This record gives sequence, C-alpha cells and structure tokens, in this order.
Amino acid sequence: AKSCSLNTDRNPSILQTKPNQKQTSDETDHVIVLKGEGANLAEIMKAVEKKLVNIPLTFLKLSDNGRKLLVGFPSTDEKDKGLKALNEYIDVHERGLDLSEAKKMYPKLTVTNVPNYLLSHIIQEKGKLSVIEYRDKLKEYLKTKFMEKDEFIKNQVQNEKKLFSVVYVNVGKDYTTLAVKVSPVIRTHLINSHNQWIYIGNTRCKVSDRFNVKQCFKCQKFGHMSMDCSEPNPICMYCSASHSTNSCPDKKNSAAYRCSNCSKSRNSSFVASCNMHHSGSDLCPVMVSEKRNLEKKTEFSKNI
Repeated sequence: AKSCSLNTDRNPSILQTKPNQKQTSDETDHVIVLKGEGANLAEIMKAVEKKLVNIPLTFLKLSDNGRKLLVGFPSTDEKDKGLKALNEYIDVHERGLDLSEAKKMYPKLTVTNVPNYLLSHIIQEKGKLSVIEYRDKLKEYLKTKFMEKDEFIKNQVQNEKKLFSVVYVNVGKDYTTLAVKVSPVIRTHLINSHNQWIYIGNTRCKVSDRFNVKQCFKCQKFGHMSMDCSEPNPICMYCSASHSTNSCPDKKNSAAYRCSNCSKSRNSSFVASCNMHHSGSDLCPVMVSEKRNLEKKTEFSKNI
C-alpha cells in the first residue's frame, strides 16, 4: 500500500485532540479503525485529520502497536458522519485501507476456589499429555462443570449459542483458578443474579470481573509484553532501579518501593504517590487507569 502524499503544517503524533474538546467516558463506543498492510499510518493520520476537520473528534491516534489508526468521536452521530466522510474519501480505498467500527471485547471473569479433586483424573495424566493437550483437556472439562448445575448457562451455551470459553487455567496445590470469556448475558447472570458465586461440583466458587492489563516486566510500561520490549535496560518493578526485578534486594522492603510509571507521570498526584507502592501493585493509579480503560472497551450490556 502506498503512503499518503498529502502535506499539512501539523506533525503527526501519537495523540491528537482538537481544541476545547473533552474526551468522553464512553469514547470507546464511538471509534473508527483504519488499518492496512504496509501503510504509513503516521502520514495517513495527517490526511484523515484534514478530511475530518469539520467533524468533532475526541482523539486521533495510533494504536499501541502502531498497526491501526484510531479515530474517536464524542457521539454516534459524529461517528456516522466521520464514517461516511472516510468511506467517500478515495485515498482510503486506493491505498487498500480497511475501514471499520471498533468492537468492544467480550467480558472476562476470574473464577477461584475450584477444588483440585474435581480435576484429579486429568491432573494424573499430565505426564502423558503434551502441554497443549493437558490445558485443552482441563478447559473442556471445566466448561462442562460450569453447565452441570447451572441450567441458565447450559441453555445459553447449548441452545442460544452464546459464548463461553475457558481461556486460562492455573492449577495450584489444592485449588484451581481459571479465567473465562463469556457473552455479556452470561456475565450478568453470574455477577448480578448469582451474587458473584457459582457452584462447581459441591463447592461454591467466587466469580469476579477480570481486566487483564498488558504490562511489560522488563521496563514496567503498559501496552506490551517483555518479549516485545524495545528498551535496552531493565527497570525494577520494586524500586525502579536499572536492574532486573528478580535481582532486587528490596523485594520485601516496602520502604524502598518506587513505582516507575507514577514517578514519570504528568499527573502530580500520581508522582506524589510513587513511593507508596511498586509498579506491579493493584493500588497503582496508573494500573487502575489502565484497568478502567479496559473496562470501557468491554461490552457488558448487549444480549450477544
């Protein structure tokens, strides 16, 4: 795909917001996505900004991996106008760009306290199975156990064809923790109707929303994993010094904790709290913000 040749006086940036416009709390409901193999999205962003100059935007930015151009609008009406304008924009199609509306993610839930005796017949086979076979067998069996005593989930999965997928299993010494990706209607049933509990076998297991934030444990930043990290030197999760987290001498010394993300934040209150927690803490305000962003991108209400 060719890169956009339009020139403007403004330089492309990772985040652009038009003057006097505030980002809305439901901004992820009104997003258009442009992507194309080999396209110079940083240059295309300038052309898109020029094309949409008369339509209010909440943001115009590249995705974290740089492979998508995201255009946010303050309402459905503005988004529809933007979609029409970009569909009529010949350069979008000539450059082979794919234009679509952003879709929200299915909810994920964490389920804890699943007793290992229920899985003992599979756990005993672990040495005879490949890692993938072992995990797949655990996931499939746990899915059946969810439906065993819950007729609503059974009906939604088998008859209504709603999504229910076990995506993560961690077998501990006595109990297993798992994550499931489900249809919003099943999530509502478990969180609201069942008061965040479900019976698996004869055990009442805790269910809670899961927002799995992507964080690099080499540089501690959010949005990528350590295998994709481009930083040359590590940053310690505990003290923010330039050494690996595993070699930190202050792992258990909370007085030495310093959150790397908060210390570099533009938010003065975040900076003020950087010595009260480490970079992997659930109390970290940057972590909380990342989880809220994931929550905004998750579909809770639609009957899908």
